[in-house]
Amino acid sequence: MNLKRLCQRLMAAGLWLGVAASAGAATPADTFPNRPISIVVPYPAGGTTDALARLLGNKLSEVWKETVLVENRPGASGMIGTTYVARAKPDGHTWLLTVTLFIQAPALYKSVQYDPIKDFVPLAMLARATPSFVVGGDVPANSVQEYVELVKKDPAKYGALGNYGTGSMSHIYASLLDRQAGLGVAHVPYKGAAQLTTDILGGQVAAGMGDVNSVLPHLKSGRLKVLAMTGATPTSLLPGVPTLTSLGYKDFEATGWLGLFAPAGTPPEIVAKVSQEVAGILQREDVRETLRGVGIEAEQNTSQPEFAAMVSRDAGTWAKLIKDANIQLD
Repeated sequence: MNLKRLCQRLMAAGLWLGVAASAGAATPADTFPNRPISIVVPYPAGGTTDALARLLGNKLSEVWKETVLVENRPGASGMIGTTYVARAKPDGHTWLLTVTLFIQAPALYKSVQYDPIKDFVPLAMLARATPSFVVGGDVPANSVQEYVELVKKDPAKYGALGNYGTGSMSHIYASLLDRQAGLGVAHVPYKGAAQLTTDILGGQVAAGMGDVNSVLPHLKSGRLKVLAMTGATPTSLLPGVPTLTSLGYKDFEATGWLGLFAPAGTPPEIVAKVSQEVAGILQREDVRETLRGVGIEAEQNTSQPEFAAMVSRDAGTWAKLIKDANIQLD
């Protein structure tokens, strides 16, 4: 065999081996996870977000046989922990479990140091938790329309509307309802849904935009009444309760959610693997029942691409609603 032909055969063999090696090469997802995963919760321990993170972490630890830690990094309305994750190495081992305020913050604060769209990749939508329009059990109104008529007839007695925090989704939606219904009510902000619920029960305020978790224990006793829900569709947690959208009010479709995110640049193979595993966990009845017990619905119909599109779309929606309500927190 002459030298030229030998070189050609060697080159061909080398090319074939290169293709074979490439075809069998491991992707980042094949060895993931290869060390403990950290789920950063940008809020204090003990809340709904923290509870969901710990439930999810335990289930993933069982599946992957790898430690999944929950790391609470509260402060600055969630911005401290969120900024920490934005700057983390995008190898799939650091996640953020957060709420809708994550995409609302840039419109509420001037000092936000992260971009919710550019600095993160959505992994999974975990649950829905939308505000509900609640009145005290002694308030003589069984529908939103009856409440509106009541306020206009006796504003001194019924003309106060509570929310569970300045700049919260509860505040934004309460302001929107106020404007559309022409109520002209006083807005009373509270430090959390529990305090708001307590004052509605005590009659200090007649109504408010509460959350399902705080409302549920008081419905059967009749001490509270839910007249409507926000969001595009009714919730199974409150069967028979209409949405404000179905009653003719506008711009109440954007839902509250709890979601899982990773730093931008996380390999797409890892994003897909995490998304698929989390979706399987959310299908489990024991998980769904646990979440129902704290007033949130496990999400099982929104895919990772759909959630990513929702995050981008809702960021613009909330920015407009916040601007229209003239809410600025710094």
